[in-house]
Amino acid sequence: MPNLRSVGPTRLPPDRALRRALPSSAGARQSVLVQINREENPNGDVVGFVRDVPGYPRYKYAGDGAKGEHHLVIKGVTLQDDGEYQCQVGPTSNASAIWAAANLTVLVSPGSISIGGLGDGEKLEVKAGQRLTLDCVVRDARPAPSVTWYRSGLRLDSALHEEKVFRSSQGRRWSVRSSLRLIPSSEDDERQYSCRALHPALEGSPTSLVASVVLSVLHPPRLPEILGYRTGEVLMEGERRLLTCMADSGNPRSVVEWKRHGRPTGMVQDDPGWKMTLTPSGGYFYDHQEGRHILNMTQEVTATRQEDSAVYECRVYSKLLMLPLSANVTLTVHYGTLYGPLTVAPGLVFSITCITSLV
Repeated sequence: MPNLRSVGPTRLPPDRALRRALPSSAGARQSVLVQINREENPNGDVVGFVRDVPGYPRYKYAGDGAKGEHHLVIKGVTLQDDGEYQCQVGPTSNASAIWAAANLTVLVSPGSISIGGLGDGEKLEVKAGQRLTLDCVVRDARPAPSVTWYRSGLRLDSALHEEKVFRSSQGRRWSVRSSLRLIPSSEDDERQYSCRALHPALEGSPTSLVASVVLSVLHPPRLPEILGYRTGEVLMEGERRLLTCMADSGNPRSVVEWKRHGRPTGMVQDDPGWKMTLTPSGGYFYDHQEGRHILNMTQEVTATRQEDSAVYECRVYSKLLMLPLSANVTLTVHYGTLYGPLTVAPGLVFSITCITSLV
């Protein structure tokens, strides 16, 4: 059994020179043989005993052979140079044969990355509560790449996704499929999910290999809320109030409507392209708060005796709802009426009667 001196694996990008020191224990009069075991020829290609390495123009020996230095230099490393290299020293009358091996892995950066075959940054429509699997595929790398996932720039736990490595259609290369399983909620609407390729050839690179999608999560709106007045609050005649209907828009975007005693006073539909839109009447508007999809629609009210007991209702319509969601308030207005003469002569006694809405 020959003595074995193991040498760790070497990783090198293509087109780089490799200088590997072979065992210095070879004597000056001993023969040194280099053998390469490649993937397509596991039995090995013999480079030879001669130091100029005939048949391998990019290979040469370096070092002083008289001192037992036998270094193998490869210029312009290519993927074909990937494999195991053995230095074998023949036996002599007073020494047995020895050999050592070194593995050379030529780094090939991934060729592409994509999520589910979608374009980078493309929107993906899903329903809230429905299971979703995002498949990120990184192709044609050596050694096999790996993947990390992000949600809106925050790294996700690796336990949330599963990787499967498979052989590439291009020789000596590998691809990986990373599957991220989700149950999207309304909080995932408009959120970006991205995957990033991890590979030794990309380390230290100023650029990264990333693919992303933006989720469009279909979900109904929540119950609206009316701000600016509470039922039971007393308004004095002539007082002005702004009633604001605040509603979660949902996805698809909702329609908001104000009604007074069941009759529409104005309507507005959420438009993500605008931050604020004024209706033609000028009295109703909504404020599209980015990232929250909140609709604010305001109804201006002046307290008059006609507004006493008036019912104002805010309704929210959505394609995902069979019936609209609503909230309402009932106004209470206190007012008074003075009865008496319009003019009186000096020194006369007169009376004035005040009739109010108070019972």
